[in-house]
Amino acid sequence: MPNINFPGNPSVNDTYTFGGKTWVWNGSYWALNTSGAINNLPVGNATPSTGAFTTLSSSGNTTLGNIAGNLIPAANVTYDLGSSSRYWNDLYLAGNTIYLGNLQLKEYPNNSLSVLSDNGQVVAPIFATATDAVNAISSGTAQFVTGNAQANITSVGTLTSLEVTGNVSGGNITTTGVITATGNITGNFILGNGSQLSGITVSAGVTTASTTPPVSPSQGDVWIDTNSGTQYLYFNDGNSSQWAEMEAAQSFYYYNSVTNSIGGNNTQLQYNDSGTFAGSASLTWDGSSLAVDGAASVSGNVTGGNLVTGGSVTGTTAVIGGGITLSGNTISSAGSTLTIDPSTAGQEGHVVIAGNLSVQGNVTYIDSSTVTTNEKDITLANNVNTTADVNGAGILLGNNSVVTFTYNSTSNAWVSNVGVSAVGNVTGGNISASAGSLTALTVTGTTTLQQTLEKATVSATQATGTINYDALTQSVLYYTSNASGNWTLNVRGNSSTSLDSVMSTGQSITLVFLVTQGSPAYRQTLFQVDAANVTPKWQGGSAPSAGGTNGIDAYTVSIIKTGSATFTALESFVSFA
Repeated sequence: MPNINFPGNPSVNDTYTFGGKTWVWNGSYWALNTSGAINNLPVGNATPSTGAFTTLSSSGNTTLGNIAGNLIPAANVTYDLGSSSRYWNDLYLAGNTIYLGNLQLKEYPNNSLSVLSDNGQVVAPIFATATDAVNAISSGTAQFVTGNAQANITSVGTLTSLEVTGNVSGGNITTTGVITATGNITGNFILGNGSQLSGITVSAGVTTASTTPPVSPSQGDVWIDTNSGTQYLYFNDGNSSQWAEMEAAQSFYYYNSVTNSIGGNNTQLQYNDSGTFAGSASLTWDGSSLAVDGAASVSGNVTGGNLVTGGSVTGTTAVIGGGITLSGNTISSAGSTLTIDPSTAGQEGHVVIAGNLSVQGNVTYIDSSTVTTNEKDITLANNVNTTADVNGAGILLGNNSVVTFTYNSTSNAWVSNVGVSAVGNVTGGNISASAGSLTALTVTGTTTLQQTLEKATVSATQATGTINYDALTQSVLYYTSNASGNWTLNVRGNSSTSLDSVMSTGQSITLVFLVTQGSPAYRQTLFQVDAANVTPKWQGGSAPSAGGTNGIDAYTVSIIKTGSATFTALESFVSFA
């Protein structure tokens, strides 16, 4: 029979003609339009002759006996062996390789099976048992291992998935995928994303904070060395049990029967909330500071640098920064200075004391430019009761007390080491300087005097030549010796001070010069202020032409300053005999 090669991938009702016969594709097979075709077998069992078919086409069940030769499809990548609804039962192969496209499924000694690429490189080994996995190499595909997997699975690549039904023990296991184990996973470290560590139970251990390691610890116990703050974990490495220091960069959380993933948000500390992890925005740690939004109750000591709280701090003693101690209602400092700074921007901010302020010490310094108070009274020396005890109390100005205003118990008076100038009225008993007199008294208002005592200088001097009248020394100058010649009267402040510097424009001063006369009598012939001639205006219109004999002549002059170094003098002459 000639070989008939039907076209591949036909559509329903496609036809094919060969040797005068025509076939039609009915969706399942090529059907011959005429009967009697030996290659178109009816549905049922078809048994070939003892010869050989060059081409066999059947639309029903076909039973084949022994095949002496290769079973090769008529076209490449066209026909299937079985279908999605009809499977072959068992496949027995004597060779050691199955070719799947560009991959090879190849048998190796020691009951191992590997997947190779088209160039013969091992892609992934598959083991019947873990004990057969000797020097197995992987470059990235999933590994499936049953039995007890020992530490003899090595990799030059990355395992994307590892599934073990037995125990896994070894060194480091690194994967970008999932590790699933129904047995135990034993190692020095298990690191991973906390949200993806599932099915891990932390056994109940004991956490101890002390200066020395706990006695008779158990597996999983944690010791915190309070001297250094270092954390240690007690564990067995397979050979012995010991304390191992935990890395400072790692955080170790111990919970009793808490197995869920981390709760809360970033920086929130974890706590046991009825058997589950939980976090709260009221309790956070950012790596450098602990923030507690609410009340913090501490039964022991709180030691640290900055302590910031929006609530209450309750405890026996709090030591801050090693320098400030809060104990009961007392704040004490380890040094000699305690600073309260309400603002970091220099000398700003505001410190408010809601109650009374009691300062106990020898000296109170206030380095402020202005001090204000609502109090109407300021009490000094409130620890004594007598005037003698408060002697010297008062106000001192300047670093070296250059200006003082203090109380003198002997004279029972306030004493100032500088002049006192009153803008308004001065009312009181005696107003006196320390020496018994006022060197100067300036009153800008109206002054009512019951009696005024003026200073008079009495001198046994003869009037003659130029007589310097010092207005700052007296208001009356009395010469008791007989005048010996005519004279010039010069009025000045004193020997070093001019009257012009003593008086202001618009001020006046009245002076009296008393001259004792004999016979003959003499008179004033010239008047000066600060050695400058001033022509006085005389009472009665003219100056006296002679003095009175054997008596006392009184020259009274009122000097008015009308401008700088400019004066008007009003003078009178009276003779007393």
